[in-house]
Amino acid sequence: HNHKIEITQFSIMSDGTHQEWSPKVVDPYFVVSDQSRYYLLCNTNRDNRLSLEPRRIDRISKVAISSEIRTPLCDVAGHNFDLGKYMREHIYMFSGGVGHVEIRIDNHHIGSFIDWYGNDYIILSKDDKYSIIRVYTNYDAVYYWAMQYGGIAEVIYPLNLRNRIRDGIRDMLKKYE
Repeated sequence: HNHKIEITQFSIMSDGTHQEWSPKVVDPYFVVSDQSRYYLLCNTNRDNRLSLEPRRIDRISKVAISSEIRTPLCDVAGHNFDLGKYMREHIYMFSGGVGHVEIRIDNHHIGSFIDWYGNDYIILSKDDKYSIIRVYTNYDAVYYWAMQYGGIAEVIYPLNLRNRIRDGIRDMLKKYE
C-alpha cells in the first residue's frame, strides 16, 4: 500500500539460537530471488543516505506496516532504475560499493563469467588464451566470485580489490598449511 514497514531481523548464533536486531523502518520495493533465497530490496536509510539494499526474507522475524508513506523508488534508485541490471551488478546480493572491475579470464571459461554477470560487459583485449573484460558491478560480490573462480580468472583492477583478494587468499592458505 505504498507504506514503509518496520522489520526485525535476526542472526543465527553458533548454538543455533536466533539473536534479534533492533527493529528498523525501511522503504520496501521488490522481493527478488537469488541463489534459492528470497530478498527484500529496500531503502534502509543507513547513514542517512538513500540506497537500495537487500535483506534476506528468511532472516526477518517480524514485520509491521507503518502509517508513514515510503520514499518513492525514483528518489532512492533514480528514474531509470532497471531491476535486471541491479541483479546482475549485485550477485550474491551484497549491498555496498559498485564500480568498474577488470578481469583477466581464460577464454574457454568466459561462459562461467556470463552465467553470473550476463552479457553486460566489455572486452578490452583478447588473445588466443585470455580476455580482459570490464564489468560494472559490486566490489564485495567480485571478491567472493574471484575466490570461487580464481583458477580461471584474475581481477586486475581496481588495485584495492586485487589486494583484498590477495590478502584473502593468504589468509585462506594459512588455514590449510
